Amino acid sequence: MEENKYYTPEFTPGKTFNDLTVIKGVGKHRWGGNIYLCSCVCGKTTNVRATDLRTGNTKSCGCLMIRRIKEINTTHGHCPSSAPSKLYSTYKKMVDRCHNPNTQFYNYYGGRGIKVCDAWKASFELFVKDMGTPPSIKHSIDRIDCNGDYEPKNCRWATYLEQSLNKTNTLKASFLGVVKPLREWADIVNIPYRTLKARLYYKWTDEDILTTPIICRGGGNTRTVDLLQKEFNRSELRRILKMINV
Repeated sequence: MEENKYYTPEFTPGKTFNDLTVIKGVGKHRWGGNIYLCSCVCGKTTNVRATDLRTGNTKSCGCLMIRRIKEINTTHGHCPSSAPSKLYSTYKKMVDRCHNPNTQFYNYYGGRGIKVCDAWKASFELFVKDMGTPPSIKHSIDRIDCNGDYEPKNCRWATYLEQSLNKTNTLKASFLGVVKPLREWADIVNIPYRTLKARLYYKWTDEDILTTPIICRGGGNTRTVDLLQKEFNRSELRRILKMINV
Protein backbone atom coordinates (compact mmCIF):
# COMPACT_ATOMS: atom_id res chain seq x y z
CA MET A 1 0.00 0.00 0.00
CA GLU A 2 1.10 3.56 -0.71
CA GLU A 3 1.05 4.59 2.94
CA ASN A 4 3.44 1.78 3.84
CA LYS A 5 6.34 3.98 2.76
CA TYR A 6 5.69 6.12 5.82
CA TYR A 7 5.90 3.23 8.26
CA THR A 8 8.92 2.71 10.49
CA PRO A 9 9.29 0.24 13.37
CA GLU A 10 8.49 3.14 15.69
CA PHE A 11 5.25 4.13 13.94
CA THR A 12 3.52 0.96 12.80
CA PRO A 13 -0.31 0.76 12.84
CA GLY A 14 -1.59 -0.01 16.32
CA LYS A 15 1.35 1.68 18.07
CA THR A 16 0.09 3.87 20.95
CA PHE A 17 1.46 7.22 22.07
CA ASN A 18 -0.31 8.56 25.16
CA ASP A 19 -4.02 8.79 24.12
CA LEU A 20 -3.29 8.36 20.40
CA THR A 21 -3.03 5.15 18.37
CA VAL A 22 -1.45 5.12 14.89
CA ILE A 23 -3.83 4.10 12.08
CA LYS A 24 -1.76 4.80 8.99
CA GLY A 25 0.72 7.15 7.40
CA VAL A 26 -0.86 9.89 5.32
CA GLY A 27 1.98 12.01 4.00
CA LYS A 28 4.91 14.30 4.67
CA HIS A 29 4.88 17.55 6.62
CA ARG A 30 6.01 20.62 4.68
CA TRP A 31 8.82 21.13 7.21
CA GLY A 32 9.87 17.52 7.05
CA GLY A 33 8.85 14.35 8.87
CA ASN A 34 5.99 11.92 8.37
CA ILE A 35 2.37 12.59 9.28
CA TYR A 36 0.18 9.85 10.74
CA LEU A 37 -3.56 9.51 11.05
CA CYS A 38 -4.26 8.57 14.66
CA SER A 39 -7.33 7.61 16.64
CA CYS A 40 -7.86 9.19 20.04
CA VAL A 41 -9.33 7.50 23.11
CA CYS A 42 -12.32 9.82 22.79
CA GLY A 43 -13.15 8.29 19.37
CA LYS A 44 -12.01 11.17 17.16
CA THR A 45 -9.20 10.98 14.61
CA THR A 46 -6.46 13.51 13.98
CA ASN A 47 -3.31 13.93 11.89
CA VAL A 48 -0.11 14.20 13.94
CA ARG A 49 3.54 14.66 13.01
CA ALA A 50 5.88 11.82 13.94
CA THR A 51 8.04 14.23 15.96
CA ASP A 52 5.06 15.35 18.06
CA LEU A 53 4.07 11.75 18.78
CA ARG A 54 7.62 10.81 19.74
CA THR A 55 8.21 13.76 22.08
CA GLY A 56 4.73 13.77 23.60
CA ASN A 57 4.13 17.31 22.38
CA THR A 58 0.75 16.04 21.11
CA LYS A 59 -0.91 13.61 23.50
CA SER A 60 -4.49 13.63 22.22
CA CYS A 61 -6.78 15.18 19.65
CA GLY A 62 -7.19 18.10 22.05
CA CYS A 63 -9.63 16.45 24.42
CA LEU A 64 -7.01 15.79 27.11
CA MET A 65 -6.83 19.45 28.15
CA ILE A 66 -10.63 19.63 28.31
CA ARG A 67 -10.77 16.48 30.45
CA ARG A 68 -8.14 17.82 32.83
CA ILE A 69 -9.93 21.13 33.30
CA LYS A 70 -13.23 19.32 33.95
CA GLU A 71 -11.53 16.94 36.39
CA ILE A 72 -9.93 19.75 38.37
CA ASN A 73 -13.12 21.78 38.40
CA THR A 74 -15.22 18.82 39.43
CA THR A 75 -12.81 17.68 42.15
CA HIS A 76 -12.22 20.87 44.10
CA GLY A 77 -13.90 23.76 42.29
CA HIS A 78 -10.85 26.00 42.46
CA CYS A 79 -9.86 26.00 38.81
CA PRO A 80 -12.66 26.88 36.39
CA SER A 81 -11.46 27.49 32.86
CA SER A 82 -11.85 31.27 33.19
CA ALA A 83 -10.04 32.22 36.40
CA PRO A 84 -8.40 29.90 38.98
CA SER A 85 -8.99 30.79 42.62
CA LYS A 86 -6.29 32.60 44.62
CA LEU A 87 -5.72 29.41 46.64
CA TYR A 88 -5.18 27.31 43.52
CA SER A 89 -2.89 29.98 42.04
CA THR A 90 -0.84 29.90 45.25
CA TYR A 91 -0.56 26.11 44.98
CA LYS A 92 0.35 26.17 41.27
CA LYS A 93 3.04 28.85 41.73
CA MET A 94 4.48 26.94 44.70
CA VAL A 95 4.85 23.76 42.63
CA ASP A 96 6.20 25.61 39.58
CA ARG A 97 8.94 27.55 41.36
CA CYS A 98 10.20 24.32 42.93
CA HIS A 99 9.88 21.92 40.00
CA ASN A 100 9.74 23.90 36.75
CA PRO A 101 13.17 25.24 35.67
CA ASN A 102 11.47 27.57 33.17
CA THR A 103 9.70 29.66 35.83
CA GLN A 104 11.07 33.05 36.89
CA PHE A 105 12.05 32.25 40.48
CA TYR A 106 13.16 28.62 40.07
CA ASN A 107 16.79 29.47 40.92
CA TYR A 108 15.72 30.69 44.37
CA TYR A 109 13.67 27.56 45.15
CA GLY A 110 14.11 24.42 43.04
CA GLY A 111 17.60 25.60 42.13
CA ARG A 112 18.48 25.60 45.84
CA GLY A 113 17.10 22.09 46.32
CA ILE A 114 13.77 23.20 47.83
CA LYS A 115 10.87 21.02 46.76
CA VAL A 116 7.19 20.40 47.39
CA CYS A 117 6.51 17.20 49.35
CA ASP A 118 5.27 14.30 47.22
CA ALA A 119 1.77 14.29 48.73
CA TRP A 120 1.15 17.97 47.99
CA LYS A 121 2.76 17.82 44.57
CA ALA A 122 0.42 14.98 43.60
CA SER A 123 -2.76 16.41 45.10
CA PHE A 124 -4.13 19.92 45.46
CA GLU A 125 -6.84 18.46 47.70
CA LEU A 126 -4.27 17.17 50.21
CA PHE A 127 -2.59 20.57 50.22
CA VAL A 128 -5.92 22.22 51.10
CA LYS A 129 -6.67 19.54 53.71
CA ASP A 130 -3.34 20.15 55.47
CA MET A 131 -3.17 23.94 55.13
CA GLY A 132 -6.79 25.03 55.06
CA THR A 133 -7.55 28.42 53.54
CA PRO A 134 -5.66 31.67 54.23
CA PRO A 135 -7.11 33.62 57.21
CA SER A 136 -7.25 36.79 55.07
CA ILE A 137 -6.25 38.19 51.70
CA LYS A 138 -3.11 39.53 53.41
CA HIS A 139 -1.86 36.00 54.15
CA SER A 140 0.21 33.86 51.82
CA ILE A 141 2.12 30.61 52.21
CA ASP A 142 5.37 30.80 54.18
CA ARG A 143 8.01 28.22 55.12
CA ILE A 144 8.93 28.35 58.81
CA ASP A 145 12.43 27.11 57.98
CA CYS A 146 13.23 29.15 54.87
CA ASN A 147 15.78 26.52 53.82
CA GLY A 148 13.29 23.66 54.20
CA ASP A 149 10.75 22.14 51.84
CA TYR A 150 7.08 22.90 51.34
CA GLU A 151 5.49 20.31 53.64
CA PRO A 152 2.84 20.34 56.40
CA LYS A 153 5.22 20.70 59.36
CA ASN A 154 7.16 23.53 57.73
CA CYS A 155 4.41 25.73 56.27
CA ARG A 156 1.99 28.33 57.60
CA TRP A 157 -0.15 31.19 56.36
CA ALA A 158 1.66 34.45 57.17
CA THR A 159 1.36 38.15 56.44
CA TYR A 160 3.97 40.06 54.46
CA LEU A 161 5.39 41.51 57.69
CA GLU A 162 5.69 38.07 59.28
CA GLN A 163 7.41 36.73 56.17
CA SER A 164 9.79 39.68 56.02
CA LEU A 165 11.07 38.61 59.44
CA ASN A 166 11.66 35.08 58.18
CA LYS A 167 14.01 35.58 55.24
CA THR A 168 17.41 33.94 54.86
CA ASN A 169 19.11 37.29 55.54
CA THR A 170 17.02 38.14 58.62
CA LEU A 171 19.18 38.75 61.71
CA LYS A 172 18.21 36.43 64.57
CA ALA A 173 19.15 35.64 68.15
CA SER A 174 18.19 32.90 70.61
CA PHE A 175 17.51 32.73 74.33
CA LEU A 176 16.62 29.57 76.25
CA GLY A 177 16.27 27.77 72.92
CA VAL A 178 13.81 30.33 71.53
CA VAL A 179 14.93 31.76 68.17
CA LYS A 180 13.40 35.01 66.98
CA PRO A 181 14.25 37.79 64.51
CA LEU A 182 16.21 40.60 66.11
CA ARG A 183 13.38 43.06 65.44
CA GLU A 184 10.99 40.94 67.51
CA TRP A 185 13.51 40.71 70.35
CA ALA A 186 13.86 44.51 70.27
CA ASP A 187 10.16 44.85 71.13
CA ILE A 188 10.32 42.15 73.82
CA VAL A 189 13.42 43.41 75.67
CA ASN A 190 12.73 47.10 75.00
CA ILE A 191 16.17 47.74 73.54
CA PRO A 192 16.50 49.57 70.19
CA TYR A 193 16.96 47.31 67.18
CA ARG A 194 20.06 49.22 66.10
CA THR A 195 21.65 48.51 69.49
CA LEU A 196 20.96 44.78 69.23
CA LYS A 197 22.24 44.78 65.65
CA ALA A 198 25.48 46.49 66.70
CA ARG A 199 26.02 43.95 69.50
CA LEU A 200 25.50 41.12 67.01
CA TYR A 201 27.98 42.76 64.63
CA TYR A 202 30.61 42.86 67.38
CA LYS A 203 30.02 39.15 68.03
CA TRP A 204 28.43 39.36 71.47
CA THR A 205 26.83 36.17 72.69
CA ASP A 206 23.07 35.99 72.14
CA GLU A 207 22.43 36.14 75.89
CA ASP A 208 24.55 39.27 76.29
CA ILE A 209 22.88 40.86 73.27
CA LEU A 210 19.44 40.45 74.81
CA THR A 211 20.09 40.94 78.53
CA THR A 212 22.83 43.59 78.82
CA PRO A 213 21.34 46.97 79.81
CA ILE A 214 22.15 49.96 77.65
CA ILE A 215 25.28 51.70 78.93
CA CYS A 216 24.57 55.33 79.83
CA ARG A 217 27.08 58.03 78.99
CA GLY A 218 27.10 61.39 80.70
CA GLY A 219 29.59 64.02 81.83
CA GLY A 220 32.32 62.34 79.85
CA ASN A 221 32.10 59.16 81.98
CA THR A 222 30.73 55.76 81.00
CA ARG A 223 28.76 53.90 83.63
CA THR A 224 29.80 50.28 83.87
CA VAL A 225 27.17 47.61 83.38
CA ASP A 226 25.41 46.73 86.61
CA LEU A 227 25.69 42.94 86.92
CA LEU A 228 22.66 42.84 89.22
CA GLN A 229 20.65 44.68 86.56
CA LYS A 230 21.87 42.23 83.94
CA GLU A 231 20.74 39.27 86.04
CA PHE A 232 17.39 40.97 86.58
CA ASN A 233 17.04 41.32 82.81
CA ARG A 234 17.68 37.59 82.37
CA SER A 235 14.97 36.73 84.89
CA GLU A 236 12.56 39.22 83.39
CA LEU A 237 13.14 37.85 79.89
CA ARG A 238 12.49 34.31 81.12
CA ARG A 239 9.23 35.52 82.66
CA ILE A 240 8.14 37.27 79.45
CA LEU A 241 8.89 34.21 77.32
CA LYS A 242 6.85 32.07 79.71
CA MET A 243 3.95 34.52 79.47
CA ILE A 244 3.87 34.42 75.68
CA ASN A 245 4.09 30.60 75.72
CA VAL A 246 7.28 30.10 73.74
